Amino acid sequence: MFLTSNNVDLKKLRILQWNAKSVLFKYNELSKHCEKFNVILISDTWLSPYKCFMLKEYDTVREDRLDRSGGVLIKLKTKSSIGG
Repeated sequence: MFLTSNNVDLKKLRILQWNAKSVLFKYNELSKHCEKFNVILISDTWLSPYKCFMLKEYDTVREDRLDRSGGVLIKLKTKSSIGG
């Protein structure tokens, strides 16, 4: 899904960019604040391909690293929850 002025009120668009350094260990912290954001960009996720990372009402695009460090993740609020 692409965010455009046709499907989201750009004045209400809120983006979080975060260098997590292991997002799994900070899940509770992120889940407390995520509802404030339409787009969440996370670097240094430290996720491996077999690890699941879900947030309610968000679609996920991610690229994991095969070693322990690195990895990126993008979470987009589902179309029904972005509004417009």
